[in-house]
Amino acid sequence: METAGKGWYWLALLAVVVAVGLYVQRRDLGGQYRAYRASDENVRELGQRLEGMKSERESLEKTVKHLDDNPLELEAAIRRGKSLVREGETVYNVTLPDDTAH
Repeated sequence: METAGKGWYWLALLAVVVAVGLYVQRRDLGGQYRAYRASDENVRELGQRLEGMKSERESLEKTVKHLDDNPLELEAAIRRGKSLVREGETVYNVTLPDDTAH
């Protein structure tokens, strides 16, 4: 009788293993796990970009605050950004050759 009980045990265990295998295959759990890992990596990358952008924002806020205190720097920043020149100024545009041409 004991061998018959072991036989049923192994048969039931085999049925459970097959059922779990079919469930995993039908639900594509491997693909879902890979998608989760890719999304987790994407979240980490976006977090790093966010931290970089926060530090860049702080730097730009300091620059803007400095511009408010110094009118000459404000004028220079506006002129650089808008490509403006004062009357009587001469602008020289120097184009350097490519290093790849050599």
